[in-house]
Amino acid sequence: ITEKGPAKQVTIVVKPLMFGEQTNLYRQYERTHPGVSFEILPKAEWTQRDAELAEVMQEMAEGGGPDLLVMSRQQMKDFEKNGCLTDLTDLLSAETKDKLLPGILEYGRTEDGIWLLSNQPLFETMFVHQKYLKNSSWTTSEIIAIIEEREKAGEPFEQLLTHLYHPFLLFLESVFDSEFIDLEKGECSFDSELFIEVLELCKRYQDSTVSGDTNKQYQLLKEGKLFMMMLPTMNLKNYSQARAALGDEFVPVGFPTVSGNGNRLNFDKGYAVNKNTKNSEVIADFLNWVFSRENESVEVLSSVPVRTDLFEGRLEYPNEFSWTQDPVIRVDSNIVIQIEGNPDGTAYVDEYMDLIQSGSYDKNRGEMNEISSIIWEEACAFFDGNKTASDTAKVIQSRVSLYLMENR
Repeated sequence: ITEKGPAKQVTIVVKPLMFGEQTNLYRQYERTHPGVSFEILPKAEWTQRDAELAEVMQEMAEGGGPDLLVMSRQQMKDFEKNGCLTDLTDLLSAETKDKLLPGILEYGRTEDGIWLLSNQPLFETMFVHQKYLKNSSWTTSEIIAIIEEREKAGEPFEQLLTHLYHPFLLFLESVFDSEFIDLEKGECSFDSELFIEVLELCKRYQDSTVSGDTNKQYQLLKEGKLFMMMLPTMNLKNYSQARAALGDEFVPVGFPTVSGNGNRLNFDKGYAVNKNTKNSEVIADFLNWVFSRENESVEVLSSVPVRTDLFEGRLEYPNEFSWTQDPVIRVDSNIVIQIEGNPDGTAYVDEYMDLIQSGSYDKNRGEMNEISSIIWEEACAFFDGNKTASDTAKVIQSRVSLYLMENR
């Protein structure tokens, strides 16, 4: 691969097995790499998903198939198990691997290699008043205690969460890092008093979530009427805006956890490479370009960064000739984007990147989706019906225990 492109015309066949394909990336690479073109195969309808997967896997097992695939982690594990994929470890340059967020590599890693790479991470955390935190993270029991203490004082929260979240999703999101399940031992305790308390509390507050105007959410949080605020997109611009609006009294905190910090990096899909491809050199160049600092600068503030060095050398502070008194991020020689800063004029870039890099990918969330589905199904029956929390907890305990026993 040179600046003029490959030595011959190359067509990379792409098969999306998940919806939401990033066609713009292929077209942009084509424009800057003459001689390379991408043929994007159609994605089957949802009802034909299983048949499509089986067909593509069979094709690859027989030595054919597309060059590049877009798939979920669970799909990746099935294809890798059948020996259909290329280990991406050697396709990525040392510079790319060194600069990627740790969670990016973790998402596609198994014991045998790296098989999947996603350039679309989602970062999830919440803002709460620092008086509620004893440490940098919290547990389910600590969250319950805070809410019940407010209730006992006659000053209950009016809302628990923002961004269209059912309160129970706060606990379901982190269930594999909770007091309620130990996957290594194959044990669970969903019939515990604590879990029953979680169900009862979430039913009390299920109609109290708030969405809408962000400034209204800031106000409710500062007035103590809202417990936790979650940003829909945790990019630098939104984070800086929230920090500037809320001040130092409000701090980011992750989901409830019994280990780590509870900050989550989540992914929907990523790129995988067919072991049969004859175009591995071009694909390697494409992947390194996708995850390059140059390419990521196009959406420097609109998404969660995949590289740890994205903002290095790009942060600028105002001078006497500046059009703004806020910090700016330089996209290129002609474009800068204003971001909100601290009262002292400094930017939130360093603390934002520290926060993003602290996020971890919970493999169990995707691989044990059946357990999450069981819990959510039974919990919803409780929230919408007349079953007791105790009976619901017993059913969840029975079903999850059986699943663990059958899938150890």
